[in-house]
Amino acid sequence: MSILLLAYNLYLGGLFFFGFIYIVFHNWRIANFRKKEWNKYIQNLSLDMDETTKKAIMNLPIPLCILEFDGNINWYNNKFYEMTGSPDLLGENIDNIIQNTDFSILYSEENKIFSIGYNVEENMLTDSYYDLLASEARQASLVAIAKKDIPPKHWYNLSRTLTILNKYKGLISWSGTAFEYLMPNINIPKLPSSLLDESCKFMIMSQKEYTKKLNIPWGISESAFNLKDLSNNYQYKAFGIPWLRFKKRFRRRTCSF
Repeated sequence: MSILLLAYNLYLGGLFFFGFIYIVFHNWRIANFRKKEWNKYIQNLSLDMDETTKKAIMNLPIPLCILEFDGNINWYNNKFYEMTGSPDLLGENIDNIIQNTDFSILYSEENKIFSIGYNVEENMLTDSYYDLLASEARQASLVAIAKKDIPPKHWYNLSRTLTILNKYKGLISWSGTAFEYLMPNINIPKLPSSLLDESCKFMIMSQKEYTKKLNIPWGISESAFNLKDLSNNYQYKAFGIPWLRFKKRFRRRTCSF
């Protein structure tokens, strides 16, 4: 009886072992297949784009990068290269870059907010700041606080100025673009009924209200548009909703996507 039980357990153990090996191999094969397909997609994307479009993306004034599923960098533009200063970023993991970034360099101790940049020639912070909560820069604020590069009280120094439309209220942003409100939600959980959640809904309502008057689709945001410089690069502009923007100067141009 004991011999039969031992043989029975060995049989089950063997089945479990080979089943486990199969699952590991299957998951590895799927991950490897996805990686190959992703690399193929990036290559095709590069081939399909014309030279003018490539120049426009490479020279956009905002840092851009494309990551693999594991966080390794597969592509980046010139602004991202300038921001990191590393000669070769392909294959580098984005987590390593974040951990090695000292956000306190751009933090103004006097104003308790981030400057938009550093003037190397004058060896001082630029006298313009990311001071609004409704901004893509709130991602950097949370990361810097989590890394303990800056104090948590910085979060409460971000302006929460409100505006009103149809008896509803929402935060204003610098340019009134969809990008400023929605993009951080990719990485930051948006709590239901919170100020940011209500402001995102308010922004969408404002977009629909404004574009209805212009008889165009809603979705106005920062974008390259059909104007080129002397080097044949498409120009880039923050298109937004007039009553959502803190910036007073406004030219009536729209780019909806």
